[in-house]
Amino acid sequence: MLEKKTITDINGHPFNRLLIILVLICGSFKWLYLTAIFIFTIGTLTCALATQFHTILAGRLIQAVATGITVPLIQTIMLTIFPKNQRGSAMGLVGPVIGLAPGIGPTLTGYHSAFLVALLFSLAGIGIAACFKRQRA
Repeated sequence: MLEKKTITDINGHPFNRLLIILVLICGSFKWLYLTAIFIFTIGTLTCALATQFHTILAGRLIQAVATGITVPLIQTIMLTIFPKNQRGSAMGLVGPVIGLAPGIGPTLTGYHSAFLVALLFSLAGIGIAACFKRQRA
């Protein structure tokens, strides 16, 4: 119930209704997050193994769908787990990571290698998120 109320209270976000539907289908934020990261991992693997442009394009489209679910979900989770007085600093830490990662990754590793690095981070994210137990409020 807390998850549904939290999503409903975040007004003005374009993915608000979509998140409500997806959380109802998946059952919780955790399973929706794991599903989105798994979809992103499939897209990243597609890009990493691609030898032609249309394959990279298909992989990037898969990644875009997963990112469209993940970014608003991260904001919702942050608003759920942090008290009101710490939300600003928590969101301030997440913002630069989301903003700088797409530029720094390919610059440091090269474009094709960036998909391999992203694949490692995606797999680590799935492993870490799967280990967390759900806490009831």
